[in-house]
Amino acid sequence: MSFKLNYQSWVERSFRKQYLKILRNHLTKLSPSQKNEMCHEIERLAGELAEENEAMIVDKAARTHLGMTTLVLASYRVLLSHVKESESVINLLDDAFAGVGQRWIKLYTRLMLRFSRDPFRKMIEVSQKRAINNYGETFTFEYSGDGRSYFVITTKKCFYHDFFVANDTPELTRVFCSGDKNWFEEINPDKHGFQFERPTTLGYGGAECPFQFKRVECRR
Repeated sequence: MSFKLNYQSWVERSFRKQYLKILRNHLTKLSPSQKNEMCHEIERLAGELAEENEAMIVDKAARTHLGMTTLVLASYRVLLSHVKESESVINLLDDAFAGVGQRWIKLYTRLMLRFSRDPFRKMIEVSQKRAINNYGETFTFEYSGDGRSYFVITTKKCFYHDFFVANDTPELTRVFCSGDKNWFEEINPDKHGFQFERPTTLGYGGAECPFQFKRVECRR
């Protein structure tokens, strides 16, 4: 099956549009024309990076992953030529990436937890479905725990990390880790009866990304 590079799904188009809009809003010191010029350069460079890394497209999910990672890497390179301080640029990209769909992710998570008979089991179920349906062959997950009181979903292989390592910027993997806070910040152990921990990730120098769910006494 062919997964054409020049084809963009609505998910990819929506991400690109929202991401660039948020990024523009963060560039408060630039004029509108400067922002336009910078965004055009980011999109142009992202296209070049996609062609250079086209071999990483092994399925539909990978094509979407490539679209996001190339946009972030292009943003980093373009912004770094202006800001000159890599940590400041990465923090800016963290905020822009996490801002995409933030309102709806938080709302969905909040409602799901509120109306689930067992929020612990529901969160595990949703997380497993996302792992199966959204990430494709370029991710590998392992599962452990009894599923009744404790459960761990561990990311062993990650497209995002592999891409940034291949392009000599492993420090950018953490930008993709930032998006997880949109859902895990909605978990309240006292209300929902379980806690979530993510002690490390590949993006922060870990060997893997363990997503840990543990039941606790509910105090609501």
